[in-house]
Amino acid sequence: MLKYPDIKESEGLPEFLLALCTKKLQVKKDHLLGLREHEVQSALHPYVWMLAEYAKEVLFEGEIAFEPTF
Repeated sequence: MLKYPDIKESEGLPEFLLALCTKKLQVKKDHLLGLREHEVQSALHPYVWMLAEYAKEVLFEGEIAFEPTF
């Protein structure tokens, strides 16, 4: 879903990321290792980018600097 946020199958991506950020959905970190390296284009998908970056910070305990620039 992160790789192709524009396709119909990815329409639930914001809700998925929000659930991760609020810890309503808990998964093992090793199941999301690709999230750490994946970059969402902030200019094209600012909301998804913001949630993905925040989810990285929450899941990987501040290992990634989150600085939204809009």
